[in-house]
Amino acid sequence: MLTRDQPDVRVFEKATLYKSNIIWDKQYAHKPWVVKHDGVVYHFYCAVGAQSCEPNRIGQVIPLAKCTALGVNAWELDFGTNLTGLLRLKMPALESGQKVVMRFADKRFQSPAGDKTPAGHIRATATWTIKTDDGEVAYQTFKQVDEFISAGKTGEEFCSKFNYHGFRYVIVEGLSKAPKKEDAEAFLIESELKGAGEFECSNELFNRIHKVNVWTLRCLNLGGYMVDCPHRERLGYGDGQLGVEALVMSLNAPAFYAKWTEDWLDGQNDTGDLPHTAPKQGGGGGPVWGGAGCVLPAKLYQYYGDKCLLDRA
Repeated sequence: MLTRDQPDVRVFEKATLYKSNIIWDKQYAHKPWVVKHDGVVYHFYCAVGAQSCEPNRIGQVIPLAKCTALGVNAWELDFGTNLTGLLRLKMPALESGQKVVMRFADKRFQSPAGDKTPAGHIRATATWTIKTDDGEVAYQTFKQVDEFISAGKTGEEFCSKFNYHGFRYVIVEGLSKAPKKEDAEAFLIESELKGAGEFECSNELFNRIHKVNVWTLRCLNLGGYMVDCPHRERLGYGDGQLGVEALVMSLNAPAFYAKWTEDWLDGQNDTGDLPHTAPKQGGGGGPVWGGAGCVLPAKLYQYYGDKCLLDRA
């Protein structure tokens, strides 16, 4: 576990291949320790228990759908669908120390001002913009950035090890040539939940709605709890209890929900108060959020016949 005294620890991963970290790993691996860098104190803690539910796995490999030039040495990679996960990008021959920057976005706005929709104007938020020959292009990135610094060797590639992103687009800066289609792919990362049910009817709109709902749940269930979003807070807010029926009708999740329920009960204080989020206690909300600590044990009993956590609650 890694915590930080300032926000946004989750949004940056940097791979510097020409600097070895073997000595660092031998000195600090598997030990609780504290380090201060640029005025920020990082606290590292050892794990205190084994994971009791399914691990994260690559649920689907998504090929690059389209690559578009944005300007000098800048490219938009479009994977055709939003997902939660990783980018794998094979690098061309680079000079030692050459930097490639990758920004991850779940939306490309119609203009820097936002989108015009049948429901009215949607203001652009959490944006990063780039100037192109066709004007300024705005993406919703939520500060999701990775950097790659080359060792100058052949066959280099980048893929996150300790971080993930919510994205459809990746804006790559620092490459003189467009990445080939086979050199970029995205990985959907999800808890390894087996299928439990299917839905299909004669109405294609209903089929599409169901497919989108299941895909959304798959994008939000990694790490053994339901997150509110894959790119900002990434907290297990209690209103995630509202999606229990949708998930259990499609995916087999007794261990998954038992683990998340234990997170809620572990966060309960001596007076009986429950937090707004679990496993990390934080965020805001009302009674419904903390009420997940009551609702989830009941759902486990209702759908799976598991009374253990119901008795504890």
